[in-house]
Amino acid sequence: METITTVIVADDHPIFLEGLILLLARVEGLNVVGHATDGDQTLHLIEQYEPDIVLMNVTMSGMSIENIILSVEKQSLITQLIALTTVNDGAKAKQLLNIGLSGYVLKNTAFVDLLAIIKQVRTGKKFISPSLLASLKPITAEINKPQLTNREIEVLTCIVKGDSNKKIACDLGISQRTVCFHMSNCLRKLEVSNRTHAIVQAVNHGLIDIDLKVYDLKNG
Repeated sequence: METITTVIVADDHPIFLEGLILLLARVEGLNVVGHATDGDQTLHLIEQYEPDIVLMNVTMSGMSIENIILSVEKQSLITQLIALTTVNDGAKAKQLLNIGLSGYVLKNTAFVDLLAIIKQVRTGKKFISPSLLASLKPITAEINKPQLTNREIEVLTCIVKGDSNKKIACDLGISQRTVCFHMSNCLRKLEVSNRTHAIVQAVNHGLIDIDLKVYDLKNG
């Protein structure tokens, strides 16, 4: 049975919004569960449906895309955000990717390519429109390495200390099910099959520092 990817589309240009929804509705395996025309509506729908993917404009009114990204991160939601924009701005793309955006896609991208980008993002990889890569050379190495969220790094850090799922859940204020979800994401993104290898890979990529965490543990 094919896994269904749930999607929310957010854009303040009605023709673009309605056209994209119609195109997505024809794709097997995708389910558009809602649409919005400003930032506040977008966050409300994300919290209501917790979709897999949000395709959203960068410059809508209401809550900014930066605050939406940070809110999704703070709430440990599974949603991955992809910016669809005409703003060909490498600095803006870098800023958003660094705080948790999964993709920065220019609106001149072909629809078939957008579908491929959605699949790529669903595997935990980030995407930037090729025309922006030249201006992003200083951070391409960062983008190509495994992209763990702050919460996923927190979970890995707790595992380094030897904490159980129950203790991690208690310390981070989340459920044990959510701990397992984040750990599963870590294994997938780091392309490993167990926690020990995940820690090794995370250290190799500079995502966590075992020596620092051990020092913290010894000192309470």
